[in-house]
Amino acid sequence: MKLNYRQKLTLGFCIIFAFFAIGIIVIQQSQVKNYKTEALEEKLDAYADIASNYIRRSVNEEEINFDSLLTLLPAKLRLTWIEKSGQVRYDNIMHATHQLENHAERPEVREAETKGKGIDIRKSASNQVEYLYYAKNYNSYFIRVALPYDIQTKAFLKPDNAFLYYILLLFLIGLVFINYVARYFGRTIEELRDFSVAITNHSLEGVFPTFSNDELGEIGEKIIRDYQGLKEKESKIALEREKLLQHIQSSAEGICFFTPARKVTFYNGLFLQFVNTILGIPPANISEILDNSDLAGVKSFLDNPGNNNYFETMLTKKEKSLVLSVNLFEDKSFEIIINEGNPTHK
Repeated sequence: MKLNYRQKLTLGFCIIFAFFAIGIIVIQQSQVKNYKTEALEEKLDAYADIASNYIRRSVNEEEINFDSLLTLLPAKLRLTWIEKSGQVRYDNIMHATHQLENHAERPEVREAETKGKGIDIRKSASNQVEYLYYAKNYNSYFIRVALPYDIQTKAFLKPDNAFLYYILLLFLIGLVFINYVARYFGRTIEELRDFSVAITNHSLEGVFPTFSNDELGEIGEKIIRDYQGLKEKESKIALEREKLLQHIQSSAEGICFFTPARKVTFYNGLFLQFVNTILGIPPANISEILDNSDLAGVKSFLDNPGNNNYFETMLTKKEKSLVLSVNLFEDKSFEIIINEGNPTHK
């Protein structure tokens, strides 16, 4: 399906605006998610610090009892105390810590070993619950805290859609505006097209469109003025041509015009009489005169005129002396003039 100017303009602007809007949405959603993730990490970091401070303030490890501490922390929080070797010392979900495998290769623990802290989202091998894990390195041990990666946690990390709705609303408003602009400019383009088609089909009938008051409208008005000027010149040329043809028809000379391909374009009645005299019979085609043997000199001149643009010869037919002259024009078209009498050039 062929799109018109307005549809192409609208589609082009929509594609550009859509890419721009999608880019903004992707960047904004990513930034919001990163911001919320960092906010959650700060909370988990604070919980880990609370647990670490509790360990450091204890007189000895035998007195450490995280149960009282857990009452101050979120109910769903999972707290794990891991030695440097990876051995689990405490886990509030899995009390039988001796049954837990070594945690040194857990992704969040490995990251905390190198970067000081680490985070990971995965399903626990111990109880098959998906958690968001956060581990922090305290030199001699690791504290790992985790929240179930459930609907509540996912909703917290999910970016707010308010900005998305705002962008979609802006997109719709922009689409309406773009369509208005496209229609505004497209109307002038369509008027120019219709004007051009009317000229081609000769259906203008003197009715000219009124263009908009802008640059495109100025172009349209100029085209109309140029067209009117051209039509006036054509009328003058047609009038002059009519005068010339009337003069040729009433001329005392036989005149015929030929194209560069030696096809006849116009001749008067006297020329036809002279051709009849030269050929001896009425010709089926006026251009047959060029094939007559008496006009071999004319044909030779037309084949190789050199620097000359005029040729003249004399024929005698039926006791008539005919002077035949050829005027060669710049575009290689030519005219043949036949007179009775003596040659004008000697």
